[in-house]
Amino acid sequence: MARTIFMLIFLGLLSLCWAADKPDFSGSYTLDETKSKLSETRRRVSKHLEVKQTAEKITITREYINRSGESVSHTEELTLDGKANKVTVRNRSREVQASWSDDGAQLIFTSETEFERQGRSIKIQTKEKWALDGNKLTIVSTNSSPRGERSATLLYTK
Repeated sequence: MARTIFMLIFLGLLSLCWAADKPDFSGSYTLDETKSKLSETRRRVSKHLEVKQTAEKITITREYINRSGESVSHTEELTLDGKANKVTVRNRSREVQASWSDDGAQLIFTSETEFERQGRSIKIQTKEKWALDGNKLTIVSTNSSPRGERSATLLYTK
């Protein structure tokens, strides 16, 4: 009986230590364009991020400039368990999965958007890897679509 209790306590402490190693991305971030490597679609890059994170979910508000030059934002609430989350952005629905890297140091978002344009079905796949270093958030983003692959490395400051 004592051995069972000891094992339960040990496993509980081990899981707390593992969870403590994961970064908390909560905060307000501003894009540093001078240190970022942007793709040619820079108008769709979020200039500002507001992030709230718990152990189970993350809420991200992204602000960017639209084609008309107006500042717009959208908010995504995602679970961190790797399961699909349905998100609607600019009247387009997409599925987003958020999960931790094997070492727990990065948060990885994968998504797929499918829509119709001029009678053609278009699929866009996106992958973002988030890493935190002090007050610096680095997002490595890759988009794959019928137009090819685009990537960017975005540096945000808290």
